[in-house]
Amino acid sequence: MAANGMSTGTSHVKNMFSMLIFSALMGTCVLLIYNSMRPNCPNQRKDANIMPARAPRQKEQWTIVNLPKSQNPEPPAATEPAPDHTTPPADKKRKDADDHKKGYAKMFDKIDQNKDGYLTIDEIEDSSFLTSDGRNRLISHLNTQTHVARGEFQPILESPEPILTPSESKKLELSEPKKKAAEPKKKGKKKRIRPPYPTYPPPHSPKVPPPPTPLSSEISASRSRSHYVFTVDNRDVRGKGYRPFVAAANQLWATMMPVLSTEKHFYYYLRSNVSCSRTDCPSPFPRDQQNNLCCEGPVYDTKETPGAVGGAPLGSGRVEEGKRIPVHPSWMDLKGILYMLDEVMSEGDIGIYLDSDAHFDTNKNQTFWDAFNWMMPEFFNGTKPVAIVRDRSAWTGICHTDFGGPYSIDANSGIIMFVKNKNARDYFGRLWRSALVVSPQEERMKWNLNYQFGWPHEQERLSWFASTPSENASMTYIQRMGWQRELPWCFQAICHRNFDKMPYIGEYVKNSIMNSSQCWIPEIAPYCGSDSKLDPNKYEDFVDSLIDAVKIVPM
Repeated sequence: MAANGMSTGTSHVKNMFSMLIFSALMGTCVLLIYNSMRPNCPNQRKDANIMPARAPRQKEQWTIVNLPKSQNPEPPAATEPAPDHTTPPADKKRKDADDHKKGYAKMFDKIDQNKDGYLTIDEIEDSSFLTSDGRNRLISHLNTQTHVARGEFQPILESPEPILTPSESKKLELSEPKKKAAEPKKKGKKKRIRPPYPTYPPPHSPKVPPPPTPLSSEISASRSRSHYVFTVDNRDVRGKGYRPFVAAANQLWATMMPVLSTEKHFYYYLRSNVSCSRTDCPSPFPRDQQNNLCCEGPVYDTKETPGAVGGAPLGSGRVEEGKRIPVHPSWMDLKGILYMLDEVMSEGDIGIYLDSDAHFDTNKNQTFWDAFNWMMPEFFNGTKPVAIVRDRSAWTGICHTDFGGPYSIDANSGIIMFVKNKNARDYFGRLWRSALVVSPQEERMKWNLNYQFGWPHEQERLSWFASTPSENASMTYIQRMGWQRELPWCFQAICHRNFDKMPYIGEYVKNSIMNSSQCWIPEIAPYCGSDSKLDPNKYEDFVDSLIDAVKIVPM
């Protein structure tokens, strides 16, 4: 029993000892695993986890073995080299050039508003597609040309030649240091922009501005003054082209405005065929003007007009003292203005001369006062009784000081407004007689009395007067307030197109009449339909009725 009990106790001790050893081994394993997973501790040896350095890789050695020709493998097939994208191939260059050219063509078409294939200075000035440098280059081209053709557009814009205005040239000259010795002039192309030609005032103009002759406050503030809209033309109002439509539009204005407002409006068609029947016209006309008519101009009177020359251009003859000189029919607008001032209008009345392709637009829904009083109040009170439009067309490149011309203001005679007072009558009397004297532009171009018949006729003299301080004191300017696709020159209530293009004018006038006619007005009611709108089938009859109402005055 005792031996058996001792054996049992010994085995128990052995078991206990084995478990302790096993526990110690397990603890050691857990500790090792834990240390391998935790980050390096500060007291850990720095080189504990550093792997031994790897031996450097030995450079491979190649041995070239020359095999017999029969054992040499076939070389691989040649492949195309990768395309070099830095240098486009020829076809891509051609495509880029074509796209470049098409871009200029699209720009040209957008600037060319009247789609005639040419750019005028009006279209160039008002384009938003041009940079200031490009605009200056195109305007400079108009120094010697009347327009920019499609084929000239891209070369002008891409020209490397610098363009400077006279003011910029002067600033550049002042900013450059003075040279010690004069250098010889460099040979090359002459600049198109030249210093302005020396000018002088008309010899019969006042030396100082005439004192203003303002109207009374009662007349100045009146919105019921009489307005006389008139056209001067030697052709029949019912003739071919745009004249019947333009006359109808102006007569509609004169019919509607007195009903829609307190303004009184009248439309006159002054037919100058009586004055334009002379047979002693110069032959040929200057600068190949295509017109076989000439008209009665001002009287050759050296006392009334100092400096008057009693001759006609190109040595076609001289006029005796006291006789009228021959002039182009375009001068008749000034004769018409004098007729309206002397025979029709009263003090303070307003006259509006319109070129034969200009008309009022009732669709603008503006009275004359609303359209223009805020723009030029000095016109309505008579302080500046003459109102004109700046030209900014091909004429600018010929006459303006920026392009070597003598005139600082380039006028347009397509629209002339005036208020009847003494200064206005004296102004137009001097302008009419200016056909007798030689202008700075004629002297510059060596064209003695050219503008009696040459383009732009009386408009050249109007630019001369506008550029003369004593005459300019009586003048103010009509601002351009918007452009139309069909008729670009729309001045508030007046639309004007100086290209005589029937499709544009006929379409625009018809739309204007059809959209603005008031069927409750007695003169319009017979031509309206059941929907209280103008009947399209009665449009031609309505136009005929308007033309019948036009006051036609032979002159």
